[in-house]
Amino acid sequence: MNIAGGAVYCATIGFATSIEPISNVTFAGINNSSTCTVNAPPANTLEDFTGVIGNVVAGGVYPFTASGNTDGSFTTYFTAFFDWDQNGTFESQQAIGSITNTACILTATNNVTVPAGAFNGNTRMRVVKNYFTSPTDACGAYSYGQAEDYTINVTGGVDPYTYSWSNPGTLDNAAIANPTATINTPGTVTNYTVTVTQNGCSAQGNTSVTTVTVDDGDPCTLDACSNGVVTNTFQDADGDLICDANDDCPNLAGEQGDPCDDGLATTGNDVINGSCVCEGQLIDCLGVPGGAALPGTACNDGDPNTGNDVYQPNCTCAGVLIDCLGVPGGTTLPGTACDDGDANTISDVYDANCVCAGTPIGGCSENNVVLTLNSDANANQTTWNIINVGNQAIVCSGDAPTNNSVIIASCCLPDGCYSLEVYDSMGDGINPGGFVLRDANDSRIIDNVNNGNTFTSLSKAAPSFCVPLGTDALTAGSCDQMSLPPNGTLTCVVNPAVSAQYNVTNSTSGYQWHIFNPHGGYTRMIFLAHNTGGGPNGPTKNATLKLADIVTLPVPQNVLLNVRVRSRVAGTYAQWGPVCRMRVGQPPCATTKLVDDINNPNYSCGVTRTFGGSQYISAISVLGVNRYQFRFERVGGGYIRTIASPNTNLTLAWNTLPLVAGNTYNVTVRVSYDGGSTYCPYGASCTVAIVAPPVAQGRALEAEEELQQVSMQLFPNPNRDGLVTVRMDVLKADIELVSLDVTDLFGKRVHAEQLPVSGTLNSTLDLSDLASGVYVVTLTAGSEQWNQRLVIQR
Repeated sequence: MNIAGGAVYCATIGFATSIEPISNVTFAGINNSSTCTVNAPPANTLEDFTGVIGNVVAGGVYPFTASGNTDGSFTTYFTAFFDWDQNGTFESQQAIGSITNTACILTATNNVTVPAGAFNGNTRMRVVKNYFTSPTDACGAYSYGQAEDYTINVTGGVDPYTYSWSNPGTLDNAAIANPTATINTPGTVTNYTVTVTQNGCSAQGNTSVTTVTVDDGDPCTLDACSNGVVTNTFQDADGDLICDANDDCPNLAGEQGDPCDDGLATTGNDVINGSCVCEGQLIDCLGVPGGAALPGTACNDGDPNTGNDVYQPNCTCAGVLIDCLGVPGGTTLPGTACDDGDANTISDVYDANCVCAGTPIGGCSENNVVLTLNSDANANQTTWNIINVGNQAIVCSGDAPTNNSVIIASCCLPDGCYSLEVYDSMGDGINPGGFVLRDANDSRIIDNVNNGNTFTSLSKAAPSFCVPLGTDALTAGSCDQMSLPPNGTLTCVVNPAVSAQYNVTNSTSGYQWHIFNPHGGYTRMIFLAHNTGGGPNGPTKNATLKLADIVTLPVPQNVLLNVRVRSRVAGTYAQWGPVCRMRVGQPPCATTKLVDDINNPNYSCGVTRTFGGSQYISAISVLGVNRYQFRFERVGGGYIRTIASPNTNLTLAWNTLPLVAGNTYNVTVRVSYDGGSTYCPYGASCTVAIVAPPVAQGRALEAEEELQQVSMQLFPNPNRDGLVTVRMDVLKADIELVSLDVTDLFGKRVHAEQLPVSGTLNSTLDLSDLASGVYVVTLTAGSEQWNQRLVIQR
């Protein structure tokens, strides 16, 4: 008898790349909708809708429609698979059609004919959707798509088979085609008869089940039975001939306590421990496994000059240096300062034998200089030279013999000029550390204390220093200023010989300032004659240096610098005096805008003004600022104008690109701490409307502009070669210096200098480095300011 078994359907169907879902199936009373989202959780490749039942009659024809998501402009195909004879195989398939570029809107439609011989009762339908080709395998593997299972109830067809087995008490189900028998008595034979019936016609068949003994009673074997064949396999996972049931370490060759090799060169006496791990004892610094001479324990390095000897991580025995006071690791090392008790010596230090000795006073009949150097943890990388700049001969040299210590070295120098060179062979400076060079009077020549980490391989200040030092110096209030604002001032001690030359040799008498980086790089010298300077008018005016006046090579910010000064009398310079430390700090960048407090008399936000007269607008004041730049942008575009003021007020009257009545302007303001070299960002915008002034005021403005045009002249203008002559008259008699600024139309300063005047000005500017374009030239004399447009044509 050969009758097919019951229905067991394949549950594995794959869509490896993406789940592009079936969103609706309509067939034989089924109208089932599901998600339209691609890869929606739980992203099942096969959806189980077998609880949804359709009803058909054998021999009938039924329409079938399906929809889904193609995930873009792609084409996917539908196929419906049926198991009409209920044998667990989808032997019938019907291509439904395709959809293209749709997210569950379009449908595929076709008719399905139910075979006349279909079995009555519930059977399975599977709908498969696939990209590019029509599915042909209900259990296949695909890339993009989805499958859904439904139940179809058939009537008017053929009745299905029924099954009846003998010995039902040993079967899990005596009414199915292929039941499972459970017989607990080994070595027996059990006979079965099955009766199969369809449409009143029955047939019988016989079979038997023979049981065997599987367990051989040996704990060392794995007992199994497959297709009636019994196997008893000896279990020895580690291959040491000891069965796993009796092996302390079934996955490791050997037993607990057996010798082994853990593969580490740093251990010995390796054995298998209670956790079945091969483990050894650490070999100590004397080569003894499990010994006590481990890193960090005491030892003897054999050096009488060290103490507190311990084994290092690499098992070398090392101690710390015993200082000159007998303290291991102490700081009183050779080269550090001491007191030899001799009043006739100076610069006392411990020598290499820890003897405190100084330099006899008078031992150097010329210029004794002392270098004090703080070494870092790599002192052997540091060396130094003092070189005669005339013949480049090394006069003195040395190194740093000990780490993290103070090294003091003296050098006797004949009168002359020298340079100090400090080297670091690793290229990372002295970190932490630094150095200072002083003369016999303790005056500083170069000061790099606590600044050794800001150079790499060579620290060499430029230009050189000369001995003996001069007597000119900064005042106590200006020396060692470490947080100067960019517009700060420095003052030197007034030299009577310089003051005596006031109105005698004004242009060749004064003070020369030198600001430099003690490591090298930045160096700037400025000479202030009697007709310049930042102090009040008189013979001491040039004793004050305004940092904001240093336009070319301005002083860098947030860098340790040295500063020194020397006098010049009738063209003859004195020697440079001692240095002081200085640092210019960058102030926080502030923003401002027009005054928007309606109760403030200078209220300027959203106001109406006339142009060309005396009316003005005001910005909110910012502490420490020395320039305000106003930016006018016409509402609707087409006009942008920037103009600067030394204070918060700006009079609305100028010649170049004037404001036009009837227009409204968005006005923003930004500030500068360094006279316009750099600016902070613009603040919030306010509107200012310009209206026409009365006629009389207009005529007055025309007269004023005409006068101003006469008093300030630029020629040739337009200009081709970059050499521009600026001429001014009608200057007050007390004005000796005017500031000239050139800005582009974006308000960026591109040129600046100060020009001496005496009632009139007639100077030639070299603007050959400027590109073609329109610029604004601004001259400032005291509280007055002139503006003129300059056109450069290359």
